[in-house]
Amino acid sequence: MVEVAKGEFVGKVTALCFITSQILLVGHGPYLKAFHVPTGQLVARELALPHTVIHRITQVDVLCQKEGVFDTFSIIVSGGKNICVVLVRVGDMSRDPTSNVDLVMQTEVVTFSDWIQDVTWLYDRSDPSRTEIVIAFAHNFVEVYPMQHLQERKMLRHVQCEVKCILYSARFYGHTWGDLLLASGTVFNEVHLWRPSRCNSSDLGIVHAKLIGHEGVIFGIRWFDDATLLASVSDDRSIRVWKVTQQEGDETPIDCAIIWGHTSRVWDCQFVDSWLVSISEDATCRVWQNRLLTTTAPGEQSITRCLAAWEGHATKNIWSLAVDPTRRIVATGGQDSGLRLWSLASIAQNNVDSESSLIHSRFPSKTVYAVAEDKSEDTDEPRNFVNSDYRTIVVATAEGYVLANDVIDGSWKRLHFDPAFSNYSIVSRSECGRIIAVASLQGEVLLLSPREEFEARKFSMHSKQARAIIITNGTDDKFFLLSYAVDSSCSFHTLDTRHRKIELIRTINIRLPKQKVNIMCAALSGDNRILVMGTRESALLVYQLLDSHSSRSPGDETEVSPSAEIKKAHQGDAITSVMLHGSGSTDLVLYSTGRDGAYNKYRVCLKSVVNTKHSDACKLQQSPLSNLRNEDSWYSPAGSLIESDSDTDVSATLNGAVTAQGVELQKLFREKVTKGWLERATFKDGELLLLGFYRKRGYLYNTEKRFEMLTVACGGAHRAWDFMVSDAQMSQTIFTFIRHQQLYTYVRQAIAGSEGFIESKLQEGFHGREVRSVQQLQLASPTGQIHDVLVTGAEDTLLKFHLRHHSKFGTSLKCITAVQKHSSVIRCVSTTPENQELLFTSGGNEEIRCWRLTVDHNASNPEEIQVHAVETGICPRVVDMEARIMDTTVYTPKVSRGFHILAAAYSDGIIRLWLYSEATCAFSLLAEGAFHDKCVLQISHCILQSMEGMPPTVHILSGATDGRIAIWDISSILQRWCGGHIATKQQASTIPLAIMDSPTVVLQHHQSGVNAMDVRYDASTKKAIIASGGDDNAISVSTLCWDASEIKFREIDTVGYAAAHASSIQSVYIGKNGAIVSLGTDQRFIIWRHLDNILCPQNVTFIDVPDPSAMDVRDVGTQWTVCIVGLGLQSLHVFFEH
Repeated sequence: MVEVAKGEFVGKVTALCFITSQILLVGHGPYLKAFHVPTGQLVARELALPHTVIHRITQVDVLCQKEGVFDTFSIIVSGGKNICVVLVRVGDMSRDPTSNVDLVMQTEVVTFSDWIQDVTWLYDRSDPSRTEIVIAFAHNFVEVYPMQHLQERKMLRHVQCEVKCILYSARFYGHTWGDLLLASGTVFNEVHLWRPSRCNSSDLGIVHAKLIGHEGVIFGIRWFDDATLLASVSDDRSIRVWKVTQQEGDETPIDCAIIWGHTSRVWDCQFVDSWLVSISEDATCRVWQNRLLTTTAPGEQSITRCLAAWEGHATKNIWSLAVDPTRRIVATGGQDSGLRLWSLASIAQNNVDSESSLIHSRFPSKTVYAVAEDKSEDTDEPRNFVNSDYRTIVVATAEGYVLANDVIDGSWKRLHFDPAFSNYSIVSRSECGRIIAVASLQGEVLLLSPREEFEARKFSMHSKQARAIIITNGTDDKFFLLSYAVDSSCSFHTLDTRHRKIELIRTINIRLPKQKVNIMCAALSGDNRILVMGTRESALLVYQLLDSHSSRSPGDETEVSPSAEIKKAHQGDAITSVMLHGSGSTDLVLYSTGRDGAYNKYRVCLKSVVNTKHSDACKLQQSPLSNLRNEDSWYSPAGSLIESDSDTDVSATLNGAVTAQGVELQKLFREKVTKGWLERATFKDGELLLLGFYRKRGYLYNTEKRFEMLTVACGGAHRAWDFMVSDAQMSQTIFTFIRHQQLYTYVRQAIAGSEGFIESKLQEGFHGREVRSVQQLQLASPTGQIHDVLVTGAEDTLLKFHLRHHSKFGTSLKCITAVQKHSSVIRCVSTTPENQELLFTSGGNEEIRCWRLTVDHNASNPEEIQVHAVETGICPRVVDMEARIMDTTVYTPKVSRGFHILAAAYSDGIIRLWLYSEATCAFSLLAEGAFHDKCVLQISHCILQSMEGMPPTVHILSGATDGRIAIWDISSILQRWCGGHIATKQQASTIPLAIMDSPTVVLQHHQSGVNAMDVRYDASTKKAIIASGGDDNAISVSTLCWDASEIKFREIDTVGYAAAHASSIQSVYIGKNGAIVSLGTDQRFIIWRHLDNILCPQNVTFIDVPDPSAMDVRDVGTQWTVCIVGLGLQSLHVFFEH
């Protein structure tokens, strides 16, 4: 007798439904879960559809009732061909939420003959007991059943559509039979609209409209609230919004808005007032402006804009979507098992259409800030300003005052007063906001600190009016300042703010080109001593600066000419910003924006170095280079755009690269983003953000996700504006501009809980792609306590360590460590029973890595543990062509003294034995064996203890795509190796490479690849059992006897089961009690009894994880804990009778 109980489940989230603004129902595989949205707690869990994934949750509004302190909701849960009705009871959520929600099964699971595409209800409000369920099936027919007699399947109506075809999706609208409307997404890439209540003479439903335009199958359909609009999504990556207001029979073409933006297939799209929310295979949830519902000003064209692109699910596929009743929160569920909440309210905050959403900083009376000696009239006004932080504006006034305004509390404070800065002022700031520079008509520059970190000082930099002041951040308390005046004088300075006093040294005099230019912007890479400036005349000027140490005293000046000048970089329009990103001689990238609405990307390569010394004053902190993905960009060679002065060495090459005095510029990329202006570029969290103006709006555009993160109706580009953003999520943002001599500010400061929820992750994600390997480890903490740790490796190249968390709603997994060192899929995780603290991982790109695992307690929470995985060794690559490690097995000799033998199955058909030394942390190749001449898929080992006092006999078993299993005796190879004499890497490298002898036994187990294999040796009977599963869906078991006279195995018998599974077998295991288990991609876990040369199944269990690929068994005799992985994870507890 065998019993199998299911444990924790991790899989894709396929259905979501808000029944209230506080309760979210989740279809997680076959399980129905309830979460309390404000706190993020799991409050209920029920197995709703055994053996079926929940695909849809439909609330029956008419059956919402009050039972004492509980509100009750009836919901219909459907998936595959199955359906059931569940009663949700919700109590007082202000108390303990986990004790105030119940999920009660009202009906058993009802199975139909066809796949269910949609379910809704029909009702009579005067008599709720007459509620009926109507179901749309995949073969385009509709059936109606009474709610009270669903269990008996007493069908009331059956209507077949006149178009008999397969449906990929369907969606009902209406709740009475006469008004019921069905939109069917057909296999012909069309959406058909028909009413089941209106039939032709053959009693077939009449299709009164066909929505034609998609170029792929229809995956999802949604109705607008009043059924005047319909949204459909497709395999063609588009969203189409159709106006379906025509009368039935009207053949007028249906107006359709086509939305492009997702980079992969789109699964669903839902209406939210004038917005659309969509989910896709590209793992993004996007919010769009619905142009069919957007009111535009006279003369303006209605457009569809992407308002948000939310990312947070791992790697691939968001499968489910729901919007709460208040339309403030969006919930998404992913393939990674993650469940996330997003704020729709924040979208409204980031799309500012009126002054009521802005802060108006009213300019105060002079009595608030004037110095005592100032007796002038109260006619002051702001002239220029900058944002010094995310709530403070530093303003230069017409009468020479510098003021600080806190836009949150409205207070004003005087920072400085100097009449020399009256009437005209240029204001600039460092990126961090610690230094403010104010320039005057006389060429003077005032440097001050809004935080009063140093005393304000005034410097005379130019003899004429200053036109531009640019400050770049350095390291610690050092900054760089570039100043430019109307007389074309341009100088570069180092600023030192230590000792509460700012010091300025004029280090370099910048020589401008002969033709007149107006400097608009500048950027500096201190590591490479590269200065780039952009001009109003559309030129890029590139300079190589000398080391600041070359200027030995403040009086010494060095003049630098441009190394290269790129004219018309932005089609003759002004260059508004330049940015140097990255570091090193090959990873330095230049970005420029312009008033042509485009941004350019150049690679800056240094071919020679004038001075190799580096000064601390010339070092900037650089971010890692971000790789931009952009399929619709325009590439052009740069050679035709490069010009220079006659005394500047510049040469253009055919490939678009330009070399000048050791600097090579390669134009990589150009994209026109807007018909308006681009004004600034910045990198945040590895994403390129662009600030621009178009028509009467300012916007922030994310080039990576391709959407406008922020739009503000500011009236268009202004003479004075400033913008700061903290990260790619806009957690802190401030945008200030002057309009009609008044200051207006947009401020965003995200506060946890203000959006209706505290925790945005209701359920942690697992792996974003298929999990290929799993191991259950038992690791000891410093206190000696043993902890069960689950290790998984996947196609997303992540190695993750998990702990099981037990609660009243079952067991869940919590990831405590994630490591990403592999460059390709992790196919195998191996360890030995003798030393589970040493872990070996292997997979694609011929990678084998060794890890040392340690456990300690979490400092912030002593009840939790942390697992540290320290990489201790990397196996060298030995195959010339690209190869993969398909499987590994590890053997630790008892007398190893820190040595381990790892046998690896390679895709090139070779078996390789590696020696790993803990002392040297090095891998050494011991032996190679070639027999299969095919890809080796599986490898294992078997140890036979010979006579007492003699070393054991070690055998390697290999299975390949030829269907054969080979047994190799490697004992002689191991005996020739003397591990005790290897103490250094040099000694390990001298081990001679051995060639493995031919296999001692060859078994033809399968007609095709051996996907799974296990071996168990019984010392008492001297027999070995070998079980395997293959691509041919068969399982084979061989019994071998050890022949001591010939010192090899001898086959006794082989038994097979030809159709053990409905598809290929992925894993097998032989238990200590002789039971054999197999796991197939048909999601069947089968326990077999092998007795008297007969193989018969004892138990078959359906696994809820799609595409299972591996399993690990912890065997304690009569009780097993089995962990199965694939597109998710599930544990089984197997109990055997004694």
